[in-house]
Amino acid sequence: MVVIWNPSAGLPTALRQGGSVADLSAILERHGIAADIHEPADEDEARAIVRQAVADGVEVVVAAGGDGTVHLVAEDLLGTETALGILPLGRVMNVARALGIGREIDVAADVLRDGEIRP
Repeated sequence: MVVIWNPSAGLPTALRQGGSVADLSAILERHGIAADIHEPADEDEARAIVRQAVADGVEVVVAAGGDGTVHLVAEDLLGTETALGILPLGRVMNVARALGIGREIDVAADVLRDGEIRP
């Protein structure tokens, strides 16, 4: 998995208030998930990482942030075989809610690990 992490997403979680890539990595590892985590500087860098993941044949690219992060990642996955994963860290999280993904990071991590990939 490749994770695109937006640390400024709005939900106050364990990853806010000075959270780091190492913190997110520890959460994922606790759930048995190996991932290459990126904290891109801007949207262009995030899109480049997503496109490279697709080119490399990565099975799942995870948007770890709010609905904007999900939209950004999903846009570059359209028409590919790479699946979108979501770690809902935003305030509203309409997409995660519509898909039945729990807002608690441990619940969402379990979905990443055990969930079924759906078209």
